[in-house]
Amino acid sequence: MSSEFLHTTDKAAKSLKWTSLIEILSRTATPIVFIALATLLPPSDFGLLATATIVVSFTQIFIDNGLGRALVRHETTSLETVANTTFWVNLCLSVVLYGLIFLFAPWIAAGFHQNELVSIIRVLGLQVVVASTATVQQSLLQRNFAFKRLLAAKLCSAFIPGIVSILLASRGYGVWSLVFGALAMSIINSAALWIACSWKPRFGCDWAAVLPILAFGSWTLAEAFASWFILWGDSLIVGSFLGVEQLGLYRVACNISVVLFTIFLNPLIAVLYPYLSRLQGDSIALRNVFGKLNRLVTALALPLGLGVLLVAPATVPLIFGNRWTGLGLLLALISLRDGISWLAGINPELYRAIGRPDITVKTIFIAMCFYMPIYLLSAPHGLYIFVVARLGATILGLAVHVFFTTRLIGVRRTYLWNDNRTVAVACAAMCAAVFTGQALLSMMTSVSPAVSAVSLILLGAVVYAAVLWKVDPGLISLATRLLNRAAS
Repeated sequence: MSSEFLHTTDKAAKSLKWTSLIEILSRTATPIVFIALATLLPPSDFGLLATATIVVSFTQIFIDNGLGRALVRHETTSLETVANTTFWVNLCLSVVLYGLIFLFAPWIAAGFHQNELVSIIRVLGLQVVVASTATVQQSLLQRNFAFKRLLAAKLCSAFIPGIVSILLASRGYGVWSLVFGALAMSIINSAALWIACSWKPRFGCDWAAVLPILAFGSWTLAEAFASWFILWGDSLIVGSFLGVEQLGLYRVACNISVVLFTIFLNPLIAVLYPYLSRLQGDSIALRNVFGKLNRLVTALALPLGLGVLLVAPATVPLIFGNRWTGLGLLLALISLRDGISWLAGINPELYRAIGRPDITVKTIFIAMCFYMPIYLLSAPHGLYIFVVARLGATILGLAVHVFFTTRLIGVRRTYLWNDNRTVAVACAAMCAAVFTGQALLSMMTSVSPAVSAVSLILLGAVVYAAVLWKVDPGLISLATRLLNRAAS
């Protein structure tokens, strides 16, 4: 095993403590802020924000996922020149895109039958220009595993905008409290990244230096374009068929699920791309690392999805109240879907790391062939039918990833089951324990719902960890070694 491989492994592992802090501390603000806002604002306000975000996010993918993404894996030669050219190209492109957003806002609002959306889209669209000024800085920090510096930027942009939104909402600003909060987050994040990164742009562009990575950048851009339809296509259809209030419920449930999963899993994902990129020339090491990390991700994602499915319907109403009726069941179903989708969560990072970003684009376009028809057929029948149908579509999409992965790195078609049988056993034990606990607690009328919820969560976590330790000590040992190395 080469010294360069060991150095890269050690560097990536040590980055985990910073990526973990980034996710835990920054994501801690999200549920706290949301709970406060949910008591002040109705679901329809969240639906209006989600509708505007659909539009803004579509244009922002051209800034976030083109040349900036390619900088992470670019060779050190000409890096300064390429970074400088990328900055100015992104800035000019963002101004053009915002002009289009401003111009077409009335037509977009008319399509959703919400005149209020015109001004909301135009203000929120400023995020595109603001975000473009810090894309290169973020890419360079990720490339150099400088996650300690990213931590400060994340913390600033996580807590301050939430405070802004809560103050405005308490003064009766309604949906605008959400809009100004989101815009403040972009401004603060960009300013913090400029401070964290020593690189600064200079005037001038060199197209000769940037052309060699345009092919890679075009594939990551195509991937982001396709990913937008996967990420926002469902919201677009829910808003069109079921209205902004149902869209608000749906997007809030999705956001809560995302927060839960990213706290536990994004620390790993954040270091995977720069880590695996260094291993692209060693197929054996790449296959070995992919297998271990995929097992680790599954061991976190699957029990989390099942756990939320079991406890959310009874727990969510205690937190959010009657205004958000139905949110608990939605969150349960969406979290199960997200837990299953994370079984292939690291696959896109693998494709990009080995220089095949086109594979991610192909998997997404294949998925779109059955995702969109499923969405269109199920949406008219109500939100719950739609969510269940999307769960089925996610399982089909998982099969597409398995197909490509077996051909790219030579793993077996049954690798998911072979690697994760012990996780499935531990999950089954966890579910049985929670069901038993629910039955026992239901007979104890003196126990409050809040205490019951906390007791079930702790019971499930303890049983899962204990069974996994018994049936798969190697996986526990892997996680322990990784954490120890990260903490060193």
